Amino acid sequence: MTSCQVMITRWVGVVLVAAGAVVHDAPAVRSATDPGDPIARIAASYRLAPVGKPVARLVEEPAIRWTKPAGEIEDATLFFWTSDGRPIAAGTFLRQKNVGMYHEFQSLTVRPLRAERDGRAVWDCAQPGIVFAPVPGAPVPAGTTGKRQIQLKTLADEFRAEAVKEPPFYGKHSVYKFRLLPRPLLRYGDRDRPECEGAIFAFVQDTDPEVLLVVESRPQGKQVRWEYALAPMTGWQLKAWHKDVEVWSIKNRHPGHDPAEPYFVAGPFPADDAPRNE
Repeated sequence: MTSCQVMITRWVGVVLVAAGAVVHDAPAVRSATDPGDPIARIAASYRLAPVGKPVARLVEEPAIRWTKPAGEIEDATLFFWTSDGRPIAAGTFLRQKNVGMYHEFQSLTVRPLRAERDGRAVWDCAQPGIVFAPVPGAPVPAGTTGKRQIQLKTLADEFRAEAVKEPPFYGKHSVYKFRLLPRPLLRYGDRDRPECEGAIFAFVQDTDPEVLLVVESRPQGKQVRWEYALAPMTGWQLKAWHKDVEVWSIKNRHPGHDPAEPYFVAGPFPADDAPRNE
C-alpha cells in the first residue's frame, strides 16, 4: 500500500459549548512545521514507528484544533501519523488551565508501535491499537473514488457512540452522547486501488474528538469489503453501536498514563514544554 496518498480534511473555526450555546473562537490551525506554533513543534518532536517499519510520517496539517471550557482546555490540536499510506497513530497535544501540557496518543495500527522523543522511548505498545470488523450489511466498495466517498459517509452515519464521565469536571456517572462530525478528519486512498481507501471520522463532545471511527476498504481473499474499527481519544468509559447493536466498549482508563497501552497520555508538562527554535 505504499502508493496510497493521504488526503486531509481540516477543521478550522469555532468550538460550540452545548450548555448555553456559547461560541468561542478556536486558535488558528497551523502546520506542524510552523516554527511559531509551540503545539506544532511538540508534535514534530515525536518519532513514531510500527515495529519492523520505517519512522512514520507526521501529517503536517493538523486534523482539528479546538478549545473546551468545560474541561479547562485552553488549546488542543490533533495530528495523525501515517505509514505505508494509512494512518498508524493519532496524537492530541493540549494545554489545560493552571496545569500544563498533556500529550495524548492512540494507536491506529494492528502492529506493535513505539514512540520516541529526544532519543528516549516514551510509548511502547505491543498490543493492536484497533481491531477491524466487517461493517454489517455494507455494500461492495464502489468502482469510483467519488462513489466510495459517498459510501464512507453513509456507513459512518450508521454508528453512534457515548461516554460515561466522572468528577471533577463532570457529574458522577454522567452520560455524554457524542455527535459525529459531518466530514472525516482524514481521508486516505489510491484512485486506482479500492482496497486502499479509507477515512477517519470523529465522534465529538462539542468539537473535542472523543472516539475515532475508521472505515476502510480492505481485502478479504480475492474480494474487497468495507470494514470498521473504533479507537478512544479519552480515558473515560466508552461504548459504540452500529445501528441498534452494541459493537464496541472500553472500560474507564482515566487518566491513561500506562505507556504499554494503545491509549496513552503523557504529562502534565510545563506549558512552555515545546522544543526551542534553533
